[in-house]
Amino acid sequence: MPVVVAFVADKSTLLEDSFLNRTAAIMAPTSNASKIVHCELFFPSVVARDIVGLTGASYGIHFKGRVFKNPFKQFSKSQWTFKEIQSNPAQDMQMREWLDSQIGNKFNYLGYASFLSPCTMSGRIPGMQKRYYCSQLTMEALNIGEVFGYEDGVPIQMPVSVHPHRVFDMIQDISTTITRPIKDKRLNLIF
Repeated sequence: MPVVVAFVADKSTLLEDSFLNRTAAIMAPTSNASKIVHCELFFPSVVARDIVGLTGASYGIHFKGRVFKNPFKQFSKSQWTFKEIQSNPAQDMQMREWLDSQIGNKFNYLGYASFLSPCTMSGRIPGMQKRYYCSQLTMEALNIGEVFGYEDGVPIQMPVSVHPHRVFDMIQDISTTITRPIKDKRLNLIF
């Protein structure tokens, strides 16, 4: 079963018109007209869909928020871009267990603000629970799931403290862009 990374671009109506979102678009490491400013992980579940009509769970974090799990996430294909990464059940379990352990942790304001400076900050402050912004949470989970392959028998670890648009680019070689993560034919809903 694949894991899906769901992305929101700066022109999306899902986003508030805020300084943070405008700054994220300006700081995106691309010259494209559309700039990715948010990402989440989605785990499709065929079993859940067959039992209760659900197709999986989404994990993410928003500014001023905490890490969340939404088992009922509905994605609009007109507002999101999806990249599917093939993973096995053990990888999914590793990622989901780690993400579940992060639920409730606060947003990494300091790390996110570091996009405005020449150095990035991880969000690791001694004596405090580690904090994440959306792309850090996504990349940490993908690293924990060892989806980037192996080199000399050691899992490849990609940088974590990156802009959301950088995640979009970094997973290019291991993902497939899809138009929607899952369509439940019985309910005609896109999740």
